[in-house]
Amino acid sequence: MTKRYSSKWLWLLLAAMILLRLPTLNRPLSKHHEFNTAVILINCISWQQAGGGAQFSFTPLMNFQGDENKMIQKGWHIDKHGNHAYLSYGPGWYVLPYALFHALHIPFTPLALQWLNLLIGLLTAILLFAFLKSISNNEKSAILFTAFFCLLPAPLWYMGNGYVTTAIMLPLVICILWLWFQFSENSENINFTKLAGLFMAGIMLTYIDWITVFILGGMGAWALLKTRQNQRYKLVLMVSVITGAMGVILVLAQFASYLGWYQVLGYWNSRFTERSMEHDEHGIPGLFAGVAKNIATGFAPLLVLLLAAIFAKKFSWRKIPVWLWWAVGSIALYNGLFLNWSAMHEFAWMAMGLVMVTLFSKSILAEYSWLRTICLAAYTLSLCIYFFINRPGDFNWNGERYDQPETLGRTIAAGVDKNTRILTNLDNEKIVEFYAGRTFNYATNEIEARRIADSAQLLKAVWLEVKDSKITSMERLR
Repeated sequence: MTKRYSSKWLWLLLAAMILLRLPTLNRPLSKHHEFNTAVILINCISWQQAGGGAQFSFTPLMNFQGDENKMIQKGWHIDKHGNHAYLSYGPGWYVLPYALFHALHIPFTPLALQWLNLLIGLLTAILLFAFLKSISNNEKSAILFTAFFCLLPAPLWYMGNGYVTTAIMLPLVICILWLWFQFSENSENINFTKLAGLFMAGIMLTYIDWITVFILGGMGAWALLKTRQNQRYKLVLMVSVITGAMGVILVLAQFASYLGWYQVLGYWNSRFTERSMEHDEHGIPGLFAGVAKNIATGFAPLLVLLLAAIFAKKFSWRKIPVWLWWAVGSIALYNGLFLNWSAMHEFAWMAMGLVMVTLFSKSILAEYSWLRTICLAAYTLSLCIYFFINRPGDFNWNGERYDQPETLGRTIAAGVDKNTRILTNLDNEKIVEFYAGRTFNYATNEIEARRIADSAQLLKAVWLEVKDSKITSMERLR
């Protein structure tokens, strides 16, 4: 394949990634984890209302500013001023849109965030193509597998509408995997420039997501074993350990500068417990059922490709390099340790999808005609799943209007005075809060809401009962 030929197909892929998302861009926020989009935008607006994120040491917040938007409840997630802090990840995915939009004077809107997410997705595609071409030395295979990943149902959504940590971190994940590959190819690649690149990519990745600890942990363990062959791999081990530790400490120090060390560590402990093995009445089998559902809805074509390759005898385990097995194992540990999170969110598997595509690019024989045929079939399956779940138009797949949360939020904004505290049976409905421009406090019913309002000695409070996205009761409490 000539350079011009491969460039043409890459440009076509990038164009397709934009065109396929046009039907859902700027649609009212509603389902399919657009909760995260609302949370990011609420934080940007909240920082702006307070005079800048520096007022909170750029600690992410999940509430608007103003006494009427402060939280009544107490907990590890509530600061001394009643703000709801969110410390589950590094603050990078909050800081990036805030800093960029603030500098460019771009309003904090869903469309702006979607375009930023899409641009990061396009960068992911470009880097992935270059990476796969480097490790396979086959441009046809590289473009097919790049398209394969980018057109999977989950990447189609989370590198477009659904702004999440596990999508915007992918360019950095690719950079680290690329360096890992180069270290494995030749110990002479272990030089100051590449080790410095590993350090910088690792620090930036930790500032977004904790997957860094797992990937660098796997790289460090791999490098430790490689020191038996060459002592230069001690440098990879040392940089991996230092980068992982320093990245965590930097995030901890930033949060602690606002909340204090005790509260941050308490928050992390409670969230780790929840994100790992916490489960409902369905128990551990229920978590595995959730994992299976997420893989099926977001990454099913990966399994189709694997089974087709094995059945057609086009799959070779022996072609998979040792370092890549370590990378797959590291990310599998990441998903396995946070099993509850992996069962609840299909975007938890974005990095695993990427590393599995990398593995397939090495293990599936690059016989172009066969590979092209099976990839085209997989692309078709991906688009069918994607547009079934995220169908264009006014209604989602189960008949609900996409604009229901927006309509409810704007109704609340119009019907409740701005200086009145809102108590409602809506539990953590951040999309509604975004459109209302207000933060709610939760109560199960009006009686509990009155008790909470009296106990907190609120000056002005209202109870809103909502059912099926409509206000069924509005009562002034104080």
